[in-house]
Amino acid sequence: AEYMGNYEIPETELDQREIISGLIGLGYDGVAWTQTFKGAITPNNVSKIKLVDNESISAEFSSFSQSPFLSTNVSVALKRGKLTQNRFSQMTRANFHINDASQLGVLNPSHIVFQSFDLISVIPHTEQIFQQVCESKNIDIITFDFALAQPEFLIRPL
Repeated sequence: AEYMGNYEIPETELDQREIISGLIGLGYDGVAWTQTFKGAITPNNVSKIKLVDNESISAEFSSFSQSPFLSTNVSVALKRGKLTQNRFSQMTRANFHINDASQLGVLNPSHIVFQSFDLISVIPHTEQIFQQVCESKNIDIITFDFALAQPEFLIRPL
């Protein structure tokens, strides 16, 4: 089984490396770097996510693999060849807040923004949008932001 972390894209490559280091230390196999969109989607919203070079990650971990302070999980990952064979995967994920049916056009596989990401995630804001994205074959992940509020359409009387 693969275990993937999911993070909003950090501002610097150093921050990305620190997250990768932590994920590897916890035994994760990869990360999905997420870019979130709210409102109208335009061709300017293509992925701006820069992936960290796996060879440099491998070299970085190999250089201190003999350290007594290295976490057990990183040592195991190194021994399994996960890092030296560039097997820590990085993906790009677009996370779209959709509250209007007119925004669904971006979910077309021929749309330039759609094509620039590995994973497509939608946060539907209405029941109608939720039903439409459930029927779509082009969406990888449907999520809800419970920090904002629980969507009313998910609340059913007992």
